[in-house]
Amino acid sequence: MRFRLPALAAVALALAAPLPAAAQQGASPQPQAAAPADTAAESPQAVVSAFQGVLKQAMQTGDFKTRYGALRTPVETSFHLDVMLRTIAGADWRKASDAQRQALREAFADLTAANYAARFHSYSGQEFEVLEVADGPRGARIVRTQIVRPGKEPIGLNYVMAEQDGHWGIVDVVLGGGVSELATKKSEYGTILKRQGIDGLIETLRIKSRELTAA
Repeated sequence: MRFRLPALAAVALALAAPLPAAAQQGASPQPQAAAPADTAAESPQAVVSAFQGVLKQAMQTGDFKTRYGALRTPVETSFHLDVMLRTIAGADWRKASDAQRQALREAFADLTAANYAARFHSYSGQEFEVLEVADGPRGARIVRTQIVRPGKEPIGLNYVMAEQDGHWGIVDVVLGGGVSELATKKSEYGTILKRQGIDGLIETLRIKSRELTAA
């Protein structure tokens, strides 16, 4: 199966690891076995598998706050949050102060963990399965996975991975139908940034986190 990297994910990768102008952008990667560089503990597949392992354990916990607590640190270590925010916020991120960037990063990480805790709230035999690791543009890797559900069709879940400072991290999650979380967030947060700026976005994310935690 061929997989095309969403345009916004390609932008995120450009921010994480620029390539020479001759590099081709948007080419569909070919499935392949893991390269030697991917055999380390923090290979793209290992990062995704570790996060999904924590997610599966959290799903078996009935309490939201316990799930959130189990996921908060893995979100920090598994996702390249700064790369995602630079892509989502664009010029607003570049103009923000260090304090604003840190506050936005914390609020974004809080909400990401809260969203996962809310969405993956129960376990009924689901399994996460890695299908392949493929090359993407700009040195990226695409980790194609699926959620296998007893008696139901599997759900495709594809992770766009970028390497930054020697560490692989998730910069986008794409549902099997091609829905990019990065694109969705850029659209949603862009509207808030236009109306309220960085501080307004920070407060909005904090409010959403509190609403999920209180639910």
